[in-house]
Amino acid sequence: MGNTPSRTVFFTLHQWVGLVIGLFVISASLTGSALVYWQELDHWWNHDRLTVTPAGTPLPLDELVRIARARHPDATGMNILWFPQRPDDSYEFRLYFDKHDYGMDGNAVLNLDPYSGTVLRDGSHRDPSHVMHWILTFHYSLHLGLTGVLWMGLITVAVGVSLITGIWLYRTQLLSVVLCRKRIHWANWRTAAFGLHGIVGVWTLFFVAAIFFSGFLMNRTAFDPNAWATTTYQPAPATGASLDRMLAQSRDVFPGFVVRSMYIPFVTGDTVRVSGDVPGTSPLLGHGASAVAFDPLTGEVVDRIDINNQPMWTKFETVAYAFHIGTFAGEPSRLLYVFVGLAPALLAMTGFVLWWWKR
Repeated sequence: MGNTPSRTVFFTLHQWVGLVIGLFVISASLTGSALVYWQELDHWWNHDRLTVTPAGTPLPLDELVRIARARHPDATGMNILWFPQRPDDSYEFRLYFDKHDYGMDGNAVLNLDPYSGTVLRDGSHRDPSHVMHWILTFHYSLHLGLTGVLWMGLITVAVGVSLITGIWLYRTQLLSVVLCRKRIHWANWRTAAFGLHGIVGVWTLFFVAAIFFSGFLMNRTAFDPNAWATTTYQPAPATGASLDRMLAQSRDVFPGFVVRSMYIPFVTGDTVRVSGDVPGTSPLLGHGASAVAFDPLTGEVVDRIDINNQPMWTKFETVAYAFHIGTFAGEPSRLLYVFVGLAPALLAMTGFVLWWWKR
């Protein structure tokens, strides 16, 4: 393949974009792979700390929320991210101190014993001792708040440039790789790096493109000037209606509703939102994309959102999110993503090796 002017331009662009963003791609790749099962890993890692001894009847959800709010009176809201799956499980809450903290850096994690209300864990996402929560925030914003969200959004754009130039440069070899006619030559590190870079790049192209494009969609809020404006909040009184009743009513609205999370506002103007999956929903549109919203004072249903009946763009964003976190085909695709998530790191490292060899 000759060094035509267009090839030289594409090669130079591919090379230098890769060098500039390489470390960020590696960090996003490694943390992303770890985050596929982040909640399961967090509970495994902290099993002794988060496991409780069943003792009678669990406290009402309203009482647990009251304990959480009293512990963090400056919070603007909270999300129940983990409902007890077994009698010895604890509740896990994520507390927000700014509704528009898109980088999640200011969030806190709080686990409560459902029987006594005892605090089992309470700390910031900035605290490295809360390993998986720290990794989650680092993956999304590098612990730099909205600035980090913007930077990671720009990284996804740069990855798009790298993918497009890489496809163009390797275009004559694509079919050979797909038909398994290309082999990795392990004779030395140079040929091995070249083979890995091309073959892994082709075989994971769709997934890597989907991961980074969906990452851009998730981070695009940082490109909106309004996201950078300072916002003041008016504290809301304690929720007047029973949260347990709202939770039960969400299953009346959507029979068989699988609850994933429950958002509870502490400022005026927000609704309680129970998110989950409607039975029969494809995994592509699942993982909490449907919801029932309630008036926090009266407990009345104010909105019903079945993702299956939403506009095409909303469905597209939901599918993109499923391809970002690996839930698009249920458990098999999550397991696949543990390994696919490592592909960008491998591409960045082999790309660096090839640059070092040619420099």
